[in-house]
Amino acid sequence: MGTIAEQIFSQKLGRGVHAGEIVLADVDFIMSHDSTTPLAIEAWGEIGKPLFDPDRIVIGGDSHSCSYGALSCFGTGMGSTDLAVSYVTGKNWFLIPHAIRFEIHGKFLQGVHAKDLILYLVGKVGAGGANYKACGIGDPAVENHST
Repeated sequence: MGTIAEQIFSQKLGRGVHAGEIVLADVDFIMSHDSTTPLAIEAWGEIGKPLFDPDRIVIGGDSHSCSYGALSCFGTGMGSTDLAVSYVTGKNWFLIPHAIRFEIHGKFLQGVHAKDLILYLVGKVGAGGANYKACGIGDPAVENHST
C-alpha cells in the first residue's frame, strides 16, 4: 500500500512510485508568500515565458504547506527558482519522501494542544531531522485529543 506520499504521487502519475524516487509531476496549485514571491517573480521574469495558469497560483505561508497531508494532499516548501519554473511549466521535480511515523501514547494534559505536540516533536528530531521526509502521527493519543 505504501505511505500516503507514495499513494498520492502514484495516483497523480498513474503508476506506482516508491520512497527515494525522483519524479517530475504536474502541480495542482503553486503557493508562495511574501518572502519567496518577489524572488520567484524575479526568476520568472528572467525566464521570460508566460504563466502556465494564473488561476492556479496563490499567496500563502509556506510553513503550513507541509500540513496538507491531513487532507490527503501533498504539499512541500520550495525555493524561489523552483517556484518560477513551476509558474512557467506547471511541473516540478519531487523526491518521494521516506516516512517517519510518531506513535503517541497516553493522554494529553489539560491545556496541552496539538501545536504543543508538534513543537515537542520538532525539538526531538531537530531543525533538519525531517528534511525530505513525510511525517505522520499515530494513535491512540491523537484519537483521544480534540484540538
